[in-house]
Amino acid sequence: MNTLSTKTCLIMMILLALSACDKNEKNYGICTRSNWIGTYKGEGTCIGRTEKVTLFITGGNVENEIVISNGKEEKALLLDNCQVTLTEDTPLFTFPVNGVATLSGDSLHLKASTFLGISCSTTILRQ
Repeated sequence: MNTLSTKTCLIMMILLALSACDKNEKNYGICTRSNWIGTYKGEGTCIGRTEKVTLFITGGNVENEIVISNGKEEKALLLDNCQVTLTEDTPLFTFPVNGVATLSGDSLHLKASTFLGISCSTTILRQ
């Protein structure tokens, strides 16, 4: 009898855990789109200049898409294993960069380069 109630309790806990998962959101790598959503702030240095960086990230139109905005411009990007590829029209700094953004907890790591090949990197935090 005790074994039966233990098994029943274990099955109920598993069912409860499974029902708590969002079935509409697939896991792309170790991050889901909802992990990215938020406001990120910090400072970035590139071309010898330090700029304040504020980014707003929202969900896009498809499951694995996020939208990055600096408050003036926005760009939809596809998630790829907890990172996105940045293109020259991604509104990060006041000048165009190419690179990647990687999410680790509440830290968004930006690693990019300008069209002249000058490296830029920064870490901004979710507020």
